[in-house]
Amino acid sequence: MSTLSRQVRRAVPVRIKQRFGRGPAPAPVSIDTPCFAPFSNMYLFTNGDVRACCVNDLYPLGNITEARLPEIWGGARQAVLRDKIVRHDFSAGCDFCSWEIEGGMTPYAHVYDHLRTEPGPTRPDGVPEYPRRIEFNLSNSCNLECKMCAGELSSSIRIHREKLPPLPKVWDDQFFEDLRAFIPHLTEASFAGGEPFLGAENFRAWELMAELNPGMRVLITTNGTQWNKRVERVLDTLEVWPHISLDAHTKETFEYIREKADHDVIMANLDRLQAYAEERGTEARIMHCLMPQNYHELCDLLLFAEDRGLPVTITVVTFPVDFAIERMDRADLEQVHALFVRQYEQHGDRLVRNGAAFLDQITRIENWLAAERAPHRADAPPAATKIMEFDRQGAGPTDEGPARAVLAAYGPDAWDNVVTVDANGTVLSCSPGAAEALGRAVDELVGGRTDDLLAAATSRHGDPVDEQTTLGTDLIDRRLTWPDAEFRVVIQPVRDESGWADEAAIRFAVRTTA
Repeated sequence: MSTLSRQVRRAVPVRIKQRFGRGPAPAPVSIDTPCFAPFSNMYLFTNGDVRACCVNDLYPLGNITEARLPEIWGGARQAVLRDKIVRHDFSAGCDFCSWEIEGGMTPYAHVYDHLRTEPGPTRPDGVPEYPRRIEFNLSNSCNLECKMCAGELSSSIRIHREKLPPLPKVWDDQFFEDLRAFIPHLTEASFAGGEPFLGAENFRAWELMAELNPGMRVLITTNGTQWNKRVERVLDTLEVWPHISLDAHTKETFEYIREKADHDVIMANLDRLQAYAEERGTEARIMHCLMPQNYHELCDLLLFAEDRGLPVTITVVTFPVDFAIERMDRADLEQVHALFVRQYEQHGDRLVRNGAAFLDQITRIENWLAAERAPHRADAPPAATKIMEFDRQGAGPTDEGPARAVLAAYGPDAWDNVVTVDANGTVLSCSPGAAEALGRAVDELVGGRTDDLLAAATSRHGDPVDEQTTLGTDLIDRRLTWPDAEFRVVIQPVRDESGWADEAAIRFAVRTTA
């Protein structure tokens, strides 16, 4: 099987239409674009961000705390993203699809292809007046602490593991009033979390859908722990397509990964949700996160699903790094590949529904091996809101010399501006110089997230007008330009004596240009 060039990078236009080969060809629309999400989809995240899709977290279209929903849909940032995508330019946050292409996979953008056949009313330029799909991720309310998850998606993790205060509530009455104009135009809505059946905001959205558009498709990805009268009421009033997260085949592995879950309870609720889907004429589906901790059970899970008539969607975990199969040693990846090939040869004829999903993983790993190592998302320059996803295992401690050399041209005080963050993007320390440069107090920044750093710079200088990124050995070198200033930023992993990196130093210098 062929592999794609190692030269694919987020900053390079990538033509991906030819990789959208699975399934029937969509009916033509007036817009020729490799991804239809910016034209007909809207994703809502817990912090109030409105995005084009669930994987583009680097280029928000706006935030509900700063603008109303009708202003964000069709606004200036969305226009920029649409223009880039039409020109096959994936530099506005679309690194995930570039990463999947390089890994030999069909890009995630493929899931929005069906919206091309359901564009709805359009403006003279062919752009839909309203989204046809909204992805709701309104709440991090969750009763589980899954090993690969984080506090922005689990309130339990945020409280117990991260020791952070609850996320603020941003979805106010005005938002839900504005949402009323959008719901009648939807053909589909999806809900994730957190656990959707624990989020009060979701029930409020479902009530509106039952009132205004009860026949639309409602996809709910649930951890399977909830079954009560409130859940039953949602199932009774809407056309729900239940997606059940099942990250292992055995009880032991499942309860290790999905901490605080009871496998027996989940299986009983899987029975209930599948029976509901069969009765209503919708479709139940298993959602599976593939990682080093569960790959040995993938074939058994697929066979289990096949026997029950359930399709499986496989998502490859990319972070945290300990749960990213792409970060496995080459020898281990070769063993995974050999196991998958052997299992497919033995059982592939039984996998009528899920054989293609299994083959996708085999193809992915074959491409990684052919490229000598798996590409990871850190290979593509992330936006300023993100830190690099480090290789955990390295050659030894980081030498500060390269970072100091990069910043030296900006003046002798350049390295005084240092922020240390952990692998999850939490600010661990902040030098007084960095806090002063960002216009915040040290105590205001420590304990926050990396996106708070960009927010602080934006609050002080306005929106960035340009970004240039260069990847070096064990560092990322970035120039961020504002109307009145230029930031030179160097991000380096902080390794211990054994070569392990769980933190990064963000060193930067500021040059006034006004």
